[in-house]
Amino acid sequence: MKLLKYIFPLLLIPFFFSDLSAQKEKKTSAKDSLRLTLPKEKQFHMNMTPLLVKFVPFNRETSFTGPYNFMYKSFRGDKAFRLALGAKLNSDAFNSNDDDSHINLRIGYEKRHELSPRWRINRGIDWVGTLGGFNVPRPVTTPSFPGFQTFTAGFGAGFSLGIEYRIHPKISISTESMLFLGLQANTVLGFTVVPPLGLFISANL
Repeated sequence: MKLLKYIFPLLLIPFFFSDLSAQKEKKTSAKDSLRLTLPKEKQFHMNMTPLLVKFVPFNRETSFTGPYNFMYKSFRGDKAFRLALGAKLNSDAFNSNDDDSHINLRIGYEKRHELSPRWRINRGIDWVGTLGGFNVPRPVTTPSFPGFQTFTAGFGAGFSLGIEYRIHPKISISTESMLFLGLQANTVLGFTVVPPLGLFISANL
């Protein structure tokens, strides 16, 4: 009888671990199911400001339209991987303060927040690289106001905040601003504020 008293609990051990394993599988399958049911969405954005400034009266020859011409976003639910690219090269590239030549690239993450059926707020964080600056007006005062562009190259992190308006379930317009923190050509570490100069139109797939 004493032997049975010790054997019986030992016999129950496999059932205990099998139950734990079953619970773990249920939790894993629930997570996989949730991940698979999250809506997927791909967005392609194009900066319309270079076109719009052509119709603005008293337009200058040089028009600063922000760092990016195109953006791509791949959403799963309210989170997205995103990529943005912008470039413009003039004959006097990077040699004049009034020149808007630039090459810009960013890769990062975005989270969106629904304010209403038509309005959204987007927050993002990216790895950012720039040559020629962010295609924004450079300060003309000396000393320049801290935080506005006075450099021609940099690499670091970008923190962005944007707003989006849905014209149609598949079409929207948006703009955003960015705070850049990183290595810059004329400083060891600095920051730059990129104002919302670009007006983007996007198509959802």
